[in-house]
Amino acid sequence: MTLNRWQHAMPMLLALMCVCLLAGCGNQPRTILPPQAPTVPNAPDSVTLYAIDGPVMEGAGFDLGNGPYDPLADYTPDELFHDYPILGHVDLTGTPEGAHLARLIEQARDRPQGLIAGCFTPRHALRVVRGGVTVDYVVCFECDQFQWFVGQPAQWAGTQYFHPTYRDAFTAPLTAAGIQLAE
Repeated sequence: MTLNRWQHAMPMLLALMCVCLLAGCGNQPRTILPPQAPTVPNAPDSVTLYAIDGPVMEGAGFDLGNGPYDPLADYTPDELFHDYPILGHVDLTGTPEGAHLARLIEQARDRPQGLIAGCFTPRHALRVVRGGVTVDYVVCFECDQFQWFVGQPAQWAGTQYFHPTYRDAFTAPLTAAGIQLAE
C-alpha cells in the first residue's frame, strides 16, 4: 500500500478502533436467566420485604489484631439474608404494594439496562415466591443495582441496574412497620 492509500485508510481504521474500544467500556449487567425464574403476570404466591444491614460488611476480612474481622460471627443463619443481617421484615403477600414491588423488580430483571457500579452496600431485600419458585433480590440504592438469586438453596443468577426512584416504594412499607434502615 502506498503512503497515499495509508493516509486515506488511517481515519477509517482509527474510527473502527474507537468504536471497538467504546463497545467494551463499562461493566454491563450480568445475568443468567434460568428457565425456573418465572415471569408470569399473575400475582406472586408470597412477597416479603426485608431491611438488611449492608454496611456491616465494610471492613470484613481485615486483621484487627485478633485475627480477621468477621462481622457475621454473632449471627445465626436465620438472622441473615444472603449473608446480610436482617434488621426487620414485612410480609406483603396479597397486598397491592407487594404486587407492585414484585412487578418493578421483575421488569428490571428481565430488561437489563445501564451500567453496574463496583460498590454494593444493600439495605433492602425482596423475596418473591411465584409458582413455587423462590427468587431473592438484594437491592443497593447507593449504586442503583440489585443481585438476584433463584431457588432453594439459592444460586446467584445475575446483577442488574435498578432505577433509584424506586427507593421510596421499597422504603415506605418498612418505615410504616416501624423498621429502621441501616445508616
